[in-house]
Amino acid sequence: EDAFGDEVDHERPPHEILHASRLLLADPTLSEEDFYDLGSFLARADSEALKHSRSLDVSPHRKSPSGQLIAHKLEDFGRFVENLVPLSNRYGASHPWITDELDALVRACVGMLVREPDSAGAAGIALNLVSKGLDCANLDRVLLRGLMLRTIAMTFDDPESRPTEDSIRWLEEARRLMPQLDLVDEQREFAQMILESAGTLLSIVYLQSYLHEGEQVEMMVHQINARMSTFVNRLGANREAIGGVASVITKWCGDVDRLFARLVILTDDADVKADLIKTRNRAREIQIQMNRYAR
Repeated sequence: EDAFGDEVDHERPPHEILHASRLLLADPTLSEEDFYDLGSFLARADSEALKHSRSLDVSPHRKSPSGQLIAHKLEDFGRFVENLVPLSNRYGASHPWITDELDALVRACVGMLVREPDSAGAAGIALNLVSKGLDCANLDRVLLRGLMLRTIAMTFDDPESRPTEDSIRWLEEARRLMPQLDLVDEQREFAQMILESAGTLLSIVYLQSYLHEGEQVEMMVHQINARMSTFVNRLGANREAIGGVASVITKWCGDVDRLFARLVILTDDADVKADLIKTRNRAREIQIQMNRYAR
């Protein structure tokens, strides 16, 4: 398998070498790092035979972080990716080869997303890694967030949906932590470009979604204002129902105010910034109006 879990044709090593490698894997004198390197090789080149052998079971490293990762590799690639970040975060300081494995996967995803920005497979792996707690400790990890979010934003063509709020937080963290990295000017400029483009695309998706919802909000605001505009109208108004609708609207406006204040910092596009500010200001106006009726 390659870094994305896809089958890749390689010349299979001779049976004798594979058999000897399985025997060596059980050697109690083997260091954990060597155990991991050899186990990873066998999981890739001879997975079925390794599954049915007792080499892992009798190894003193079978329950170690390295043993756990090899077992996940044998299970399936998704389980391996799912557990890689938690194990690296917990044991990486004492098991640097696990962190090396993680960074190799991050580099592979970054390379794929640079070459193919619409690669759903690479974006899916990146989302798994970031959601499991991948930090921004180096340039590739920062780039991964921007490239992933850029790809994810491009998949949202339905104004009735938008990415989770986590996507904003992940981009904020990358922008905040990137200046702390020791980068040359070219690296810093490239990272800034990726993060800013991700912020712009993310902002556009949120704008489209909230503007779509805003059409319904504006209609409800108009109806409430009309219903409460005169003394006679107010006498017959269902104040409890109006209060409930007004409360929903004020919460929606609060979300727009809060989220768009964060998004406007994440984009360098002047037109997108202007639309965010305009929409945010309108939400504030509506919120002030509806606060009079909200429960």
